[in-house]
Amino acid sequence: MRNNKSRIHNYRGELWYIFNQFALNDKIKNDIVSYIKVMGYDGIKYESDKDFEGDNSWNYVIYNKNIINKINENIHENIDVSKYRNIKADIWSDDIFSSLLDVGIKKAVGYLPLETILKYGGKQAKDDFIKWASENNLKYHTFKKGYISIGALYIWDENMLKDILNEYKDVLLDAGVPITPDEYIKYIHYNVVYDHKYPLAYIAIGKTFNDKRFR
Repeated sequence: MRNNKSRIHNYRGELWYIFNQFALNDKIKNDIVSYIKVMGYDGIKYESDKDFEGDNSWNYVIYNKNIINKINENIHENIDVSKYRNIKADIWSDDIFSSLLDVGIKKAVGYLPLETILKYGGKQAKDDFIKWASENNLKYHTFKKGYISIGALYIWDENMLKDILNEYKDVLLDAGVPITPDEYIKYIHYNVVYDHKYPLAYIAIGKTFNDKRFR
């Protein structure tokens, strides 16, 4: 592990980097990894924060899976988000948080600007929704900037979204929209597909959000 306090990650495992530096063969690498797992540890590879590491950089973290599992059991147990139901900006508006809470039931994708979540849900709301999404096998991502310049939280149902993207893949690809869920979410956050230019793709995107205009 490398102490990396000046960056966003306090500690970063550089196991594979060390392997490559010493030109270890695959057998030695696998033996070391097996030993680490026997000792109760595991590892995860994840993409670095581009603001700190640049493009195409990866981090490797080694962790004690028994301790992590206990922590997860504690923080993800019985997350209740019902308190966010029926919150309206005014008497004419739909429930604000239904955009997120209906994911996996009525819609494949939901999002809210971070400013809206903070204004109507308070400081804890974003974390509550992230934990709720994790509990319900939904994927999520927080963007700090983009077309929604103030940032937004996206939550999506992987299988529901895949089905829609596959159904409309031709019109989406014609508009330059990716049809893999993660790339799709990223694309629609940073880009706009105009209805006058790509009307069919515009409708397909609306369907992923269960936009009532296209039901």
